Amino acid sequence: MPLLAAQRDKDSAVTRTQRAWRPLPRGIIAEFPKMPLDPEFLQILRCPKTRKPMRMASDTELRDINRRIADKSLVDASGRKREQPIAEGLVPEGEAVLYPVEEGIPILLIDDALPLLVAAR
Repeated sequence: MPLLAAQRDKDSAVTRTQRAWRPLPRGIIAEFPKMPLDPEFLQILRCPKTRKPMRMASDTELRDINRRIADKSLVDASGRKREQPIAEGLVPEGEAVLYPVEEGIPILLIDDALPLLVAAR
């Protein structure tokens, strides 16, 4: 019987994980408030690839990224299509990539970097 209980727990954990990773419906991003990063924390953050200082993405950059996500034309550095809109992001100084910030947590993985088309400051 314990084996069955363990299997049931394992199956329900997989189901929870699969549900957690479904893409959000369009427009849902407005329901999540932005969680500003602490300015001192932002000062110590560095690009994982170039080690350049980071800045918060501008509204123009976020609009461009989200338009390309909606058009299903945005591909990250690893070649995966991005499906969920971006509420916040970090941009390395002088670089044309954006690292997403999800629920106040910077995702500084080189493979998750999103290419920028506009260079707004």
